[in-house]
Amino acid sequence: YDKGADVTIGSMLRLDKESIYPVDLTDPRGSRGGNVWQHLRTFRKYLFDAICIEDLKMGEEWIELASDWAFMLPIVEMSSRPVHIADTLYIYDPSRRERERYERERESAVSRIIARPRYAPLPPNEPYSEPPPPQTSV
Repeated sequence: YDKGADVTIGSMLRLDKESIYPVDLTDPRGSRGGNVWQHLRTFRKYLFDAICIEDLKMGEEWIELASDWAFMLPIVEMSSRPVHIADTLYIYDPSRRERERYERERESAVSRIIARPRYAPLPPNEPYSEPPPPQTSV
């Protein structure tokens, strides 16, 4: 953040399978989310504040599964200085039961989130300045 980043996406290691998660910061929606959901991630608050509240819901209900996809896609799309940290910052060891139980439901939610309209980039925001107004869905 000292060099101007407004979003950081870390890299993670899964213990249940060998997998590399390449990060796409230029068109995450075009590459099935661009792995911008992965841990550890940080972002400036003004980016979160600019997300249309409806994009954090499916119908009238808050998104529970894949909520990280719901907020990270717009945040990266609005970001002017996203940074990927290639070092492994997080070790993920999911339980097999958890993975099997939620996989289909999560995949359905992910597909619906990715299909939503892209967000436009926002200009860089200086710390402690007023956040931009929330975007509206198209």
